[in-house]
Amino acid sequence: MYVHNNWCNNGIIIDHHCSPDLEFMSVKCCPFFLPRELTVVIVTAVYIPPQANVNTPLSLLLDPINHQQQAHPGGVHIVAGDFNKAKLKSVLPKFYQHVKCPTRGKNTLDHVYSNIKHAYRAIPLPHLACQIISPCY
Repeated sequence: MYVHNNWCNNGIIIDHHCSPDLEFMSVKCCPFFLPRELTVVIVTAVYIPPQANVNTPLSLLLDPINHQQQAHPGGVHIVAGDFNKAKLKSVLPKFYQHVKCPTRGKNTLDHVYSNIKHAYRAIPLPHLACQIISPCY
């Protein structure tokens, strides 16, 4: 996870987990400009492999996210990443899924959840493509 220094220069890792069913890392940030009613931004980057039983990683994510919400009730909580078949909303119903368009083929595998309903809206863009440029002689 990268945090741009012009947005926040005091990000710290507050939690992480690595297992065959789930990888995640949570970073607490206090951006330079944040609405007064929000105290902190906590971003959790998630990867759930396609072969994982979705119940296992979701149950492993539930406790740390609940803990972060209790520790920072006035914060913005963002959970984003490659969820494959898993749906975070099944264990955290008060989180909103902001990605409504396909991210890989016809499937929506990459999700962005937050505790703020209209915080973000994803729009489909063309895929990035690699282009090989050969020198002119």
